[in-house]
Parts: sequence; structure tokens; C-alpha cells
Amino acid sequence: MSKNKFVKKKVCMYFTKASSTSDTNPGVFVGGEPIQVVTEFKYHGIILDPTLPFKKQVKRVMQTAKYNLANFRYMRNCLTSTAAFLYMNAMIISNLTYCLTSWTHAKNTTLKPILSLYKQALKVPDRKPNTHHHCHLLRKYKILTWENLTNYTDACLLFKILNGMAPPPPSAFVKQKTSDNRSTRSAQRGDCVVPFRSSSFSQSCFAVRATQFWNTLPAEISYCANYHTFTKNLKTWILKKQTSSLLISSWCILILYCILCCVFYCCIVYCIMYYYAVLSCKYCILL
Repeated sequence: MSKNKFVKKKVCMYFTKASSTSDTNPGVFVGGEPIQVVTEFKYHGIILDPTLPFKKQVKRVMQTAKYNLANFRYMRNCLTSTAAFLYMNAMIISNLTYCLTSWTHAKNTTLKPILSLYKQALKVPDRKPNTHHHCHLLRKYKILTWENLTNYTDACLLFKILNGMAPPPPSAFVKQKTSDNRSTRSAQRGDCVVPFRSSSFSQSCFAVRATQFWNTLPAEISYCANYHTFTKNLKTWILKKQTSSLLISSWCILILYCILCCVFYCCIVYCIMYYYAVLSCKYCILL
């Protein structure tokens, strides 16, 4: 009887690139008892399916985040600025970033609603409309963009893996470069081995994405012994790069705007000159 209870609590799922049905998959048996083959399963709050598109996971996250965002907008005028940011981080950002390293390798079209909702949430504490651009708020409150937030989360988990603070399963996918045969600068710097993946889907997984970002970190950050010091220095470094890139993009937009204004005014002047030239020609012909 206890064996039957044990088998009933277990399920099986086949992960594949092709869309397959449970009829074509072989059965799995434990002690002669068959295990149910499922096409969807919720594991530690993450909804898994055979092809790992994470569309249902994103949909569930969006439903919860939209509900909290609607309540946030309704009560924003009754909150102070400190309380507003506390609510945003506790009820919206924490929901969007839960197990971020597991499902953010989905397609960009799948993650696009998450990015849009993240930008909307940043505008509520400052009482800005949805048409307001979020770059000003990122510089004002020193908030990470969604891409940098993903890199920050990946680097934090990778630091825990390399320093023995993470569970054993993720450690099998991350390896540091060693100087066994010859001494290289990457091995001395503590870089990680970036595994080769041929498909674009595999190249966006944590083992590839996180190690590539880790190898770009300065040595004074990757060699931090304390996790709190590492997260502090990492966020400061990412914000410095983000601020410089935002300033460059702002200047590019300003220059483009000035060029468009100059072209517009030149076109107006040309049209006026052409109009007066036509009038003068008609006047000369009448004379």
C-alpha cells in the first residue's frame, strides 16, 4: 500500500524539441507500477512543459503582477515615496524575478510582456504616465534595466556556485578555467568555461549566459570573498555602465532630433523660396 502511495505522488515528463504526445512516449515503471506521464507540471513554483517555452509560466507571472500593479496604482496617492518603493519591490519586482535564472532563456517574444510590465511598474512610484520614458527614472532612482537585472541575478547565482553556497545540481553545469597545462590570463582572472551550444535555444541557457557575463567582470569584483560585498560592488559596476550607455543614447537622440529639426526648417525655407520664385516668374510673364 505504501508503494502505491509513493508511485501515485510521482509523475514523469519527457523533454524534447518536437511536439510529441504521451501516446508515443514509452512508459516508466517503478516496482512494476506505471508512473503517470504528464505534459505540464509545477515544480517549486515554475510551470514546466516538454518543449520548455515557459509561456504558461510567463502568463501566470503576468496575472499576479498585473493584479498587484492595479492595486498599487489605486493606493499610490495614499503612500509615501518610501512605502511606494517598498510595495513595488515586495509585491511586483519580487514576483517578476522569482527563479529568474530558470525561465529567462525563453524567446524574446515570450518575455516581451514581462519587460513591458516592468517598465510600467517603475513609473508608478513617481506618478508618471505610461507614455513617460523610463530612462529618466532609471538614472534618478538608480534602478537596473530588465537586461541588467537578469545579468545581476545570474552573476549572484554563479558566485554562490563557485564559492560552494549553492545546491549541488547547478554546480555540474559551471566549471572554472584551470592552469594545469599552461598558465593563461583567463585562468588567473578566474574566468569560467563557456560551454559550446549550437542552437540559439541552448545558447540562452544559464550555463552559457551566466558564464559569458561572468567573464566580463573586473577581477576586483569576481574575487570578492564576501557575498554582500560582491553584490554591492556588482550593482555599482553595472549601474555605472548603464548610466554611461543611457547618456550616450540620450545624446544620440538629441543629435538626431536637432538634425531632423534642421531638415524640417530647411524644407520650409526651400518651399517658401520656391513659392516666391514661382510668383516672381508669373509676375514677369504678365509684364
